[in-house]
Formats: sequence, structure tokens, C-alpha cells
Amino acid sequence: MNSHNRYERGVANLAALMNYWLGRSGLSHSDLDAIASWGMGERAMLDGGLISRVRNGKQSRGAGLKHLDALAQANYALWLWHVHGPESAIKRLGPHSGWGITPELLDGAQWLPCADDEAQPLDLGDLALLLVGRLELPYLAGQVSAGQAKRMNDRLGEVLDELVAERQWSPREAWQQFSEAYPATDSPRRERLRDLVMGEPFTQSELEMEMAAVAEMIRRIRGLPAYGPAELQQELLSGHRQRI
Repeated sequence: MNSHNRYERGVANLAALMNYWLGRSGLSHSDLDAIASWGMGERAMLDGGLISRVRNGKQSRGAGLKHLDALAQANYALWLWHVHGPESAIKRLGPHSGWGITPELLDGAQWLPCADDEAQPLDLGDLALLLVGRLELPYLAGQVSAGQAKRMNDRLGEVLDELVAERQWSPREAWQQFSEAYPATDSPRRERLRDLVMGEPFTQSELEMEMAAVAEMIRRIRGLPAYGPAELQQELLSGHRQRI
């Protein structure tokens, strides 16, 4: 994978991380900014526009090093609260109430673990590696925003049409080949795949659930040695076939 493709993949991974984190924690953009500010001891400057751009993969105006540091400090603050306890977190960081943060907000928020040590929080170095496409987090597979889901659905239909056209399959042959390459065996999912092939896009939740299976189906049809949900997500968001 060349450096440009690796960076595009990193941008998609950072977007997936933000969608996963905020979705699982029930945090608003202002909540995340407040927690990051508490962790840093100063205003984090994670404004809503910045977070929205990162969540939607608009990295040309997205996160820089100072923003990654703020995200890391927010994660560290949550890790302290959940792992070492509220008293330890307040002793280390000061009162959270000064930043407009309630105990209930912190109790409901989730911290992000390292890829190689689930007892430790994801830090600035990890986030930097994620952004440049040199770190994979297994818990991120398939996480997408609503805006990304629409773009990915549109492109996924095009990818399936391209597979059919390149191989000059008839409609009957196309369904047979997709069906044989699709790894899931339960009837409802295979029926949903048929609907997709016939032009009915996935919902956002269906897309997230099916990313791994659809990636494996495409890998088998293309005869690739490796191709997973991260590669599929990046291909669908970038509009370009991944070079593996």
C-alpha cells in the first residue's frame, strides 16, 4: 500500500474512531470538548465544526497534532475516572465541575483502549499512528457516520456493478457468483444481500453489520490475498479501488 492510500485509510480510521467513541458514549461534541479541556487543564478548542469534519473524513481541514493531543487527554481523563476512580481522577486533574461536567456524564462515557494492551488508554502516539495509517484498531471495523453511510452505499452499488461488467456476467450468473462468495449462511442476511444486488441500499446499521462479510465477498471475487472492512470502507469513501 503506497503512502497516499495509507493516509486515506488513516483518515477513514480516525473518522471511524470518533463515530465509535461518541456513539458508544452518548457524548455530544461540546461534551467531548469539555472532557478534553478538563484533561488538559485548559481550553481544548475542539469545536463542533472540527469534530464534524473529522467524523466525516474531511481531513484537509480536520485534526492536527494539537487536536489529537486534546482527544488523547480526554481519553486519559475518562480512563482515570473509570479505572482509578473519581477521587484519583479529581486529585490528578482537578475538579471536573469547573468545566461543566457531571459525574453522570463521565460514568456513561467510554474510554478507548490501546490495540496491544486493553488495560491502557489510547494515547497521542497511538492516534498519530492511526491517522497516518500505521495502526489498526479491531474494535473500529465498520463504524460510519450517517453522511459516510450514504456515500458508501452509493459507491458500493457502483462497485458491484463494476464487478459484474468486468466479468460480463448475466444477472443470473452475477447472483450465483455473489452468493457463492458471500460468507454468511443465514437466510435473512442472504436475502438482504439479494436486495442489495438488486439495487436496494443498506441502512446505516445494516452497512456497519455487513462490512466484514461484503469485504470478504469482494476479496474472493477479485482473488485478493487480503482485503477487509477497513480497505472496503476506504475504497467506498475515496471512490478509488484499493491497491493491496
